[in-house]
Amino acid sequence: MGPRKNGTLTPSPTRALGRLLPHLASRALSGALLCAIAPSSLAQQALLRADLPEAPQPQIPSQTPSQTPSQPAPQTSQQQPTSIRGTVLDRDGAALPNALITLTQPGEPSPTALQTTSAADGTFTLSGLNPGPFTLSVVANGFTREQTTGSATASQTAQLSPITLHPGTASDIEVTLTRTEIAEDQIHDEEQQRVLGVLPNYYVSYLPNALPLSRRQKLELASKAVVNPFTFVITGAAAGIQQANNTNAGYGQGAAGYGKRYASNYGGVLIDTGIGGALLPILFRQDPRYFYQGTGTIRSRIFRSTMQVVVAKGDNGHWQPNYSGILGNFATAGIENAYLPAENRNDGATVVNNTLIGFAGGAVGNIFQEFVVRHFTPHARKS
Repeated sequence: MGPRKNGTLTPSPTRALGRLLPHLASRALSGALLCAIAPSSLAQQALLRADLPEAPQPQIPSQTPSQTPSQPAPQTSQQQPTSIRGTVLDRDGAALPNALITLTQPGEPSPTALQTTSAADGTFTLSGLNPGPFTLSVVANGFTREQTTGSATASQTAQLSPITLHPGTASDIEVTLTRTEIAEDQIHDEEQQRVLGVLPNYYVSYLPNALPLSRRQKLELASKAVVNPFTFVITGAAAGIQQANNTNAGYGQGAAGYGKRYASNYGGVLIDTGIGGALLPILFRQDPRYFYQGTGTIRSRIFRSTMQVVVAKGDNGHWQPNYSGILGNFATAGIENAYLPAENRNDGATVVNNTLIGFAGGAVGNIFQEFVVRHFTPHARKS
């Protein structure tokens, strides 16, 4: 959170800049507008919400005279995806972690290929399948390869029977990439994600089964976000708008005042990305990225995107309360308020209220990611 004008704290234009740059670019502009009009209550913030579209209701095609009982009704052009769950065990029935699971499906114009690894308890989940037959291959170091086939049903999650791997001879052992190496390859793809080919969008995963990040990878992703050239450019633009509006008047004007505003805004980026994007995700073992859905009804996509403000994917692959994001927002708001000029600091209640407004802004940013940003990101990796 950031500056106060006329006694009201307004959202900082550079909060979480490195983590969600397209969303924060819009927040930078909205932050400047809020500074100009000096909103005084949460009610005014609520006026900014737009009505969300209702999910389209499925239409039941009417039977035409040309359709006979021997002629099936035409299939829809886009089938709903499904998912499967399973468990990998050794021959003694113990859970087998780090097994590499590869699923393939025939299809046009290109076949589907999904890959993940089993968690510490041996479980795995693969999402984004197309309805129809699939082949599942499971392999782990020191074990023989096991292969099974099945058929996925539209809009359902199938629970597979436990898959048992047996010890193999030296000729059976296959050298595979580690979980960290696979995750590193996925991060490399995320670093190529640039909105309009320019703006970086690191903290979004377009792979529903992306592997969790290691501690080192979380730190590296945060450091790359805060030193990206566009982070400095947008921080400078936000400081210029604040200078023109004389936001945080205690900083003064001129080059010195601009420098203080720039340092304050960039400090917010460092704090938010460092705490909410790295340190707390490491502590709570959570993934700081936004996970794109891209399929399903409009209603389901809106619900999932907004819920990711308070729900995060754990490093164990399961969804859980977003302790990292929630505590990170409050911590960042408090620290930013502490280093403002004394005459511009806000009381604790105002900081809390405006932090909650920040959660609403994060939900809107996630909806923006879900429905808009993907279409303007040419190098986004396909599922």
